[in-house]
Amino acid sequence: MTPPAPPRQQPQQPPPNQSFGAWLCAWLLACGVVLFAPAQALAAIGTVESIPLVVIVVGLALALSFLGAVAAAVTTLLRRSRDAANEARRLNALLDMLDEGVAVCSGMQAVAVNTSLCRLIGIAQDDAAHLMISSFLGDADVIDRLLDQHLQPQPKPVECCR
Repeated sequence: MTPPAPPRQQPQQPPPNQSFGAWLCAWLLACGVVLFAPAQALAAIGTVESIPLVVIVVGLALALSFLGAVAAAVTTLLRRSRDAANEARRLNALLDMLDEGVAVCSGMQAVAVNTSLCRLIGIAQDDAAHLMISSFLGDADVIDRLLDQHLQPQPKPVECCR
């Protein structure tokens, strides 16, 4: 029986940036002056040139289309990351059903391992993810053979016409 893994400590978060609060206060103060005392705000600025309405409308349309594009991109990225997480969970569930120890590797790094392999090598499953192959395969020749088999091109079947 393996001992339980030690509890993980939460990393300390740095305090929030204080300059944002000062910037927000200054912005709210400026907006308040413009909203509640527009005559004094215009007098402080001096002469004001008017901006054509077409420029304002086009600028707002561009800003809204940019925000729409950003929202669509964020939605797509979230959907893809959710799909990848679901796929990883399905792979882990499939691997955990096997009695044999199985490791899915990318190069020399283990991407996913099942509970049977964790029991065989005597480590917790949380610690086994992202291990190097050499941490549970001690023979360098075996590792070289595995990597050489993986990197060698597979023969393609040839179709013959009769």
